[in-house]
Amino acid sequence: MAISMAGLCGCSKSNSTGPADEKAPQAATSEHLGLQDTGSITSESTSKQTQQSASAGPNPVTASKVGTSAKKRESAASVPESSAPVAESSALVAESSAPVAESSAPVAESADKMGVKATAAPPLPKTINPAVGIKMIYLTGGEFLMGSDAGFPEEKPVHPVKVAPFFMDETEVTNAEWKKFADATGYVTTAERKPKFEDFTQETQDHINALPAAERKELFKTKFVPGAVIFTPPTSRVETREHGSFMQWWSWVAGADWKHPLGPGSSIKDLMDHPVVNISWDDAQAYCKWAGKRLPTEAEWEFAARGGLKEKTYVWGSQLRPGRKHMANIWQGEFPQTNTKGDGYVMSSPVKTYPANGYGLYDMSGNVWEWCSDWYHYRYFDKKEFDNPVGPDTSFDPLEPGVDKRVTKGGSFLCNDSYCSRYRPGARGGTTPDTGLNHTGFRCVVSVEGKAEPKAATPDTPATPSAEKTPAP
Repeated sequence: MAISMAGLCGCSKSNSTGPADEKAPQAATSEHLGLQDTGSITSESTSKQTQQSASAGPNPVTASKVGTSAKKRESAASVPESSAPVAESSALVAESSAPVAESSAPVAESADKMGVKATAAPPLPKTINPAVGIKMIYLTGGEFLMGSDAGFPEEKPVHPVKVAPFFMDETEVTNAEWKKFADATGYVTTAERKPKFEDFTQETQDHINALPAAERKELFKTKFVPGAVIFTPPTSRVETREHGSFMQWWSWVAGADWKHPLGPGSSIKDLMDHPVVNISWDDAQAYCKWAGKRLPTEAEWEFAARGGLKEKTYVWGSQLRPGRKHMANIWQGEFPQTNTKGDGYVMSSPVKTYPANGYGLYDMSGNVWEWCSDWYHYRYFDKKEFDNPVGPDTSFDPLEPGVDKRVTKGGSFLCNDSYCSRYRPGARGGTTPDTGLNHTGFRCVVSVEGKAEPKAATPDTPATPSAEKTPAP
């Protein structure tokens, strides 16, 4: 299991004109053997990316020295396959828990909504597992402006995109819903499995083999164990702009998994309505197959998050706290050491705690990061793909040119408006697919029956970013 620097960090500060976000770092140094971040970016391209990774999360056995991302590990449980991504349509929305749906009203700002009107939803596909209890919202699709010219480099340029009609889960997958899947299939998550030496890249293996015998023995003892990357706030003030500073607030915790979100001794007993976390992209894919659904493309996710609003900074409008009201679960206070808990939460919150967006979707900003199906490429938007884009064929992050990453969206409870602000709909993150983090979860979508689905890069085909030298795809 490998984590990359950019993937763990979800909380990087930006010196650019746009806000950043606070994800967890992914790639780590040899001293820490396994911490990384996929958060925001700072000042210009490189410095922005440096901070971006600073807030990600740790990696079991990775980093600049310990390697990059681990090779694909096969899933421990076999589950049925799900449907693929979506195609095209016009912009509007409606709700659906059964075959039909009602239209939902916008929440905050509505003046700039793009022709949203009530429409009858088509039947939900029969492929959906009846055991799944999450209501789905019908989105008619259509054209919208994707990205942000006021944010980090990887969010630019703003460009028109068209997505097809699809259904999206009203909320993130909760602990209660994940438990149904785990109980039904016996699936063992990435965080619950012991990493194998052969799972790592040759570079990582060579580095480990070159370590002194005593150091190598300690590494296998402490890092080659089941676990996940957990946010651990420092006890004193941290200079967040220093390279590698994120290592001070992300830790590889043995025994951390979806049932023990903060490690041994923690429990989800009172968190069943919270988003499930410490779930890798590979784990999310397995759940989708069982549920008869799939992960959203980045374009679908952003279309849904915007809720019909045109080029607004937040999913609810132009102001972070309209009427001084908290609209999402994000960080208040001085990151990463002091959270004043202004919104009532230090970590995750129950789904539906905050107002839904204009499409009736909850937590499209903050709470936990959400996996998308696309490979992450920091210059992918330069291609300006219009019709139902499914992402690049390869992954590339200049911070970690040899690490394959998948897109994450939405930001998390660690995002802070003064340090990073990736809770904006146009913000983007990238995280290694075999990494479990306690600020990352997911939600599912399903295509409308009879509609063509986007053909994304297959989950079993790794990207090859290391061969890529140029910044654009």
